[in-house]
Amino acid sequence: RVQTLALDYPVLPVQHPIATGVGYEKPQFCIGDSIAYSEKYPSSVVALTDVSCLGNKEKFVGINVSPIIYYPTENKCELIESVSIRISYTFDIDTDNKERILNDIILAKNAENYDGNIIMTVTPEQIYTGIMTYSQLINQVCGLDILSREAVTDLFYENLSATIETTLSGKIYDKDVTLPQYKDMKIYYIFEGKEKPLYLFGIKDTNKAQQTTICCLQLEQKSIPFKSVAVFNNIDTGITKFARNTLMNTVGKVFTDLDGFAEYGKNYLENEIA
Repeated sequence: RVQTLALDYPVLPVQHPIATGVGYEKPQFCIGDSIAYSEKYPSSVVALTDVSCLGNKEKFVGINVSPIIYYPTENKCELIESVSIRISYTFDIDTDNKERILNDIILAKNAENYDGNIIMTVTPEQIYTGIMTYSQLINQVCGLDILSREAVTDLFYENLSATIETTLSGKIYDKDVTLPQYKDMKIYYIFEGKEKPLYLFGIKDTNKAQQTTICCLQLEQKSIPFKSVAVFNNIDTGITKFARNTLMNTVGKVFTDLDGFAEYGKNYLENEIA
């Protein structure tokens, strides 16, 4: 929304300071450059001023918002009562979970995802806060934080499933099996092994590592024949040393991260599957 105000007097450049005392000359009055005063100032309400790389996939984005536009030739001002900032981006939103994560981050900043464009509308009183908030949002999207940091844990099980379903779809006996006595303990995939069933568990954090350890120990106590495979999201992050070591001493085979499983898991499972 824009409000137009006609001015009684022209807006002139900031004048040179006038020094006081003996021997100082009064500076010449500046009326403004004719070329500069032939166009509106500033030329746009919102402008991207700079993009700086901070390392570790982070970027600092500078945005300049001018809520007042001056038209020298008409001697009028436009007051911008609200500002909508839009960022266009290219991003592979190829699953429902990725779309949910992206929209959650956008909504957390009180912005909107409008047909692939991220829009934030603010009032004049909220311009400064809005710029800061929107800059943070731009950093998150441009720096791919959605996948690299904030959502990598959320996407782990989805990516694990995609890897297995793509390479071993015809060999899966069952999946997402919950033990009746322990509803929080889930076996993500079951394969028919040559000698025993093969149970595959996905491990993203300490809690899941502990649950998997308990699950395997309970199965052993009940003399249920099985072989176990644990696939970590990343064995070095998000899991305490105690939980990691306990699980590694309990399960039969460990893949330390999803990339390693994607590269070597297929051959291992095919050798184990009947």
